Amino acid sequence: DFLEISFIGGEPLCEFPLLMRLTEWVRRQKFTLPHILYATTNGTLLDDNKKDWFAAHKDEFVLGLSYDGLFFAQDKNRSASSSLVDLDFFLRTWPSQSLKMTIDESSVAYLSQNIITLHERGALVSANCACGMPDWKKASWNEYARQLKKLVKFYLTHPQYKPINLIGDFDLI
Repeated sequence: DFLEISFIGGEPLCEFPLLMRLTEWVRRQKFTLPHILYATTNGTLLDDNKKDWFAAHKDEFVLGLSYDGLFFAQDKNRSASSSLVDLDFFLRTWPSQSLKMTIDESSVAYLSQNIITLHERGALVSANCACGMPDWKKASWNEYARQLKKLVKFYLTHPQYKPINLIGDFDLI
């Protein structure tokens, strides 16, 4: 058993002082279960001060990064944020934490390239399709299938990388 205290919705780093206080509060509690604090971020508000704090607290507070792969995919899906995100900080600080990639019709053509690029940078990747996927055009579904085939070939020839699970998304057709 394990207790995860998660902060979701919006951008948690907008409330960084509150996250610090909550971390101190949790530390003072007498939980009978092992626990961790967790928040997903887009990484754009992570300045040097916050990086120092999170690095010092990395064993009790994990930041999950929403990141979509190649710079142009990140910029298109996440408001031109690729230059604002220190991807290496996340990879170095939480090497076993997957990056969270969102796939939509505008990025499906780059799916395998995005995932392979992140793997080659040392990242674990967790990908999911954006809401509204059943409304995709047939061409997008066909491209999704092509991209999955490329990923299968990649994983078969590169067993050192942990494959992502995207096959279950076909249940939405």
